[in-house]
Amino acid sequence: CEWERQWEELFLAAARLRDAIDSLQNQASVSAQDVSAFIEHRRNERNKKQKRKRSSTRDENSMDVDDPDSLNGSMMSWGDAVQRIASALGIYPTPEGGREIHHTPLMERGRGTTYEEKIRSMDTKSGKRREKFEENIHKKRKTPQEDAAFYKRMLRQGGS
Repeated sequence: CEWERQWEELFLAAARLRDAIDSLQNQASVSAQDVSAFIEHRRNERNKKQKRKRSSTRDENSMDVDDPDSLNGSMMSWGDAVQRIASALGIYPTPEGGREIHHTPLMERGRGTTYEEKIRSMDTKSGKRREKFEENIHKKRKTPQEDAAFYKRMLRQGGS
C-alpha cells in the first residue's frame, strides 16, 4: 500500500501548511493605516479602469473606509486585514494573485461593423471596390448541384 502511505504523507503536509497559514493570519500584524490606504488605492484604480456602467448592483463607493490619519499607529492581524479587504473590495488573495475578473455581458461589449454595413460603406463614387466585390461574388457563386454535392460529402464525413 505504497499509495496509501504517500497519500497520508501528502495529507499531513497539506494540514501542516494549512496550520501555518492559519497561524500567519493570527500572528502577523499589519498597519490598519496601510490596509485603508490599500483599499482606497484599489478603489481609485478600479474607478479609472471602468468606463461603463457596472453590471453588479453593489456600490463600492458607499462602503465606509476609516480615515488613514485616524488609524495612525493601530495594528490589526493579517486575517482581519484580509477580511476587511474582501468585504470592501470583493477580492481575496489567491496563489495566482489578487486579480479581478471583470465580465462584460455579451450585449454590452463593443461591436464591430456588420457585413451589411461594410458593403453599404463601400465607395460608390469610384465604384472600383464595389465592382471588385460583385465580381468576386459572381466567381464564388455555386450552382445548386455543387451545393448539394458539398453538403452530401460533408454528411458522409460525419459530424453535426
